[in-house]
Amino acid sequence: MLKLLKDQIVYFMFRIKYEVAPDEFEYKTLSIIQKINNAKSTFKELLNFYIGTLSIKNEQYYSTKINAIIFTYKIVPDGAKRPY
Repeated sequence: MLKLLKDQIVYFMFRIKYEVAPDEFEYKTLSIIQKINNAKSTFKELLNFYIGTLSIKNEQYYSTKINAIIFTYKIVPDGAKRPY
């Protein structure tokens, strides 16, 4: 994140793709959209947020066959409207 310009922010969303039947998949969003800038502290806060989210939801998804973990992001100028 250090290569971001001072006037840029990044929106992150964390999803999983899981199998509900043979060759049938669904997607689940595991958290709300998170916003960070180029400060190391906001990156650490984001990391701690996702670790906390995964540990809380671990029991729920423990028996689910997860096929993919998807991180969606968008870099925008600071002050721009939310992209989603």
